[in-house]
Amino acid sequence: MESEAASGGSFPDSMWLERLLECANSDAELLQKAGDLRGQILFQIGGTRHLIRLNEKHLTLLGVPQADDSWDLVLEGPLETWAQLFSPFPSPGYQSFTALRVTDSGFRCEGDQLFAAQILPVLERLKELARLTNGEASGPALPRPDRGGKPRVERNPGQIIGRYVDLPDPAGRGEFISRRPGKACLWSSCTLRGRTAASFTSCCATSK
Repeated sequence: MESEAASGGSFPDSMWLERLLECANSDAELLQKAGDLRGQILFQIGGTRHLIRLNEKHLTLLGVPQADDSWDLVLEGPLETWAQLFSPFPSPGYQSFTALRVTDSGFRCEGDQLFAAQILPVLERLKELARLTNGEASGPALPRPDRGGKPRVERNPGQIIGRYVDLPDPAGRGEFISRRPGKACLWSSCTLRGRTAASFTSCCATSK
């Protein structure tokens, strides 16, 4: 199989991807997540196509798929979508493959859905490695998304808002704990505790 011509190792050419896979193949967390999984994934990044094989906890770039090649899963999306996903500063909705499938209608995940579910932790870790190595001499560099000059939102623990509310409970005291991380977050964590109810946490949508 022929490898796609590289253009200086910039996203999303084959040299960039090879450097990312080198990082992945030496990452203990990704190797642990890979387990005994085996399969081939076609990455369609805009007009660029890369076929990758996972076998015996090793990711191999096979190059541009040929007519007689096959794969178990296709991940396809516009170049801008992939740049957001792999960027260390992703926009809301592009923080993970899971979120991306809901957020971006231009992103496609087709093929063996059982394999897709099994390999998802590997893909999420691969995405994290792309972000962690951004700008490093030993890792792939990615373009930062254009935010129109607006600064990215910084985390501020001082914005966290929460309170306790006592709930009627025949078997004893119950508590409802609500926490909202800050103005920029549309989600709040809600925990219900009591003698008659097991402790659980859910995400509740809130308005800005």
